[in-house]
Amino acid sequence: GQVAQRRFTANLHSSTVIEHLRTVCLSDPQAVVGYWYFTFADAGKQSVRNMLCSLAKDLFSNHRDIPDELKAAFESTNQGQQRPTTAQLVEILRVLLHGLRAVYLVIDAIDECSNSEGERTRLLEVITTVLSWQVPEVHLLLSSRREVDIVDFVGSVKNEYSCEAVTAQGQGLDHDIADYLDHRLATPPFLRWKSELKSYVKNMLVSKADGM
Repeated sequence: GQVAQRRFTANLHSSTVIEHLRTVCLSDPQAVVGYWYFTFADAGKQSVRNMLCSLAKDLFSNHRDIPDELKAAFESTNQGQQRPTTAQLVEILRVLLHGLRAVYLVIDAIDECSNSEGERTRLLEVITTVLSWQVPEVHLLLSSRREVDIVDFVGSVKNEYSCEAVTAQGQGLDHDIADYLDHRLATPPFLRWKSELKSYVKNMLVSKADGM
């Protein structure tokens, strides 16, 4: 798999990646995309456990049968009445990878996973575990701002697991951001906006993004 660290406006470039991967997977029922984005605006979106549940759901959608390990996990949580542990969810994720020709896991804005109660540390441990499986069918893309602990993490895994770290920031992204905004402002509910307002909003957002 590959890890790429990127700095960009939240959910902008990753949405392009997701759209492309989903198009690729349409022609192959044994290829699947799993996606999760962290955000400060939603406490539920800062949970590693919720992330694992979402990714497992994405992978399970491409399975015809229920793996025995998944049935056992369901039984162990009192028929689903109790929440599975992080370790159980990681194991479920590993099981669901089997039988798939290609798995693309995109985890966006990991810097917005809260540092409180060790949640971000837990996230980085989970990512390390996934990398340690060294499943060639799994392709992992991470995005983040340059937080110290995340930079250190990327540095520690990129050599051990043959990952790549890519920095994307600055004026080179302004053009992409402007193109994206042009596309969005040409669709509902912005069709009734005056051109002057659209230009103002576009220029303001590009300048505030500061190449991120």
